Formats: sequence, structure tokens, C-alpha cells
Amino acid sequence: MLDFKKILVPTDFSEPAENALRYAAGLALVERPQLTVLHVFQFPAYFFPDGSVITSSPDMVTELMTRIEGSLERARQIAEAAGATE
Repeated sequence: MLDFKKILVPTDFSEPAENALRYAAGLALVERPQLTVLHVFQFPAYFFPDGSVITSSPDMVTELMTRIEGSLERARQIAEAAGATE
């Protein structure tokens, strides 16, 4: 068996990503490597030819962060259910 020290699981919170997380958590049962779940998100910004930029409103940022945090919590629960430890 391979000797994993760290496992990085990128996620877009889709069903295939959840399956990959379950698989990675299963691998983590054997040697107990560090399991990290990563989600990358770029806040929407709109660029115009004159160089001006319109960014996300504070309410939109708050809503997006709340949704992302909830999805990351679900990912943590999936990993723990598959045997990963906190």
C-alpha cells in the first residue's frame, strides 16, 4: 500500500466530488494522513472597457459565504461518516 502523508481533496460540492471525498476518507483510515478538503471560489466582478470594476454587494458576499460554509460542513460530515477523524 502507498504511504500517504497528506491527501488533498478539491471539491465543487457535486455528487462526484462527494464520492471522491468518501474514497479519500477511506484511504485515510489506513495510515491516518492529513486529509484536507479544498474549495476555491472567486467572487463575481464585472470589468468594463473603461477600466471600471463592479464587485459583489456585501449582501451577496454574505449569502455566498453562508452557502459555502454550509457545503464545507456537509463535506466534513461526509468525511467523518467515511471514517476520517477531525
